[in-house]
Amino acid sequence: MIKECSKAILDSIRESSKSGLLLPEKEIFSKFTQKLVKSHEQIRDDAIKAMLDEVISSNEDITVLYDSIYCRYYYSALTMTEAYARLLLLKKENSLHLMASIIRENSAKYPRPIPITVFQNFPFELRQDDILLCINKMIELQEYEDIEQVTTSIGNLFFYSKRYLDFDYAMMLAEWEDVGCIENP
Repeated sequence: MIKECSKAILDSIRESSKSGLLLPEKEIFSKFTQKLVKSHEQIRDDAIKAMLDEVISSNEDITVLYDSIYCRYYYSALTMTEAYARLLLLKKENSLHLMASIIRENSAKYPRPIPITVFQNFPFELRQDDILLCINKMIELQEYEDIEQVTTSIGNLFFYSKRYLDFDYAMMLAEWEDVGCIENP
């Protein structure tokens, strides 16, 4: 029965990843505790934990992420990238932190400001009123003081982190993406 449960845990993680979802550890415990109770098997949580640890150590594609309160989430690298998994985790936790992280990452890595409308699209799918609420909170809270905005000549808002981009460069990049690319194919 233990071997069957280990395989079922592995299959559950891979299926969740294939569906574009992270699998929370508490869901694994709940699902397999119920399954074992139905089969009249007696097993403790530490045995399920041991099976889960075995699945992780014997399958290189299975990866663990921790949220801000150290809850564990699992995914398979066969069907989900680390970047996407981290984005899903941020999305679960807090829209404000998600937006700030994405803005900072784009400013640092690429470097570019991002249009605020990006957060309405997949995979973020935030409602416009939630986006506006987050923007207002960013203005108020000191931990987001590096997040700035520029408005292009056609009135669209782009956001960037002043840790990585200065105003003039962010403005030029936003203007190019919003107006220049369209008018100069």
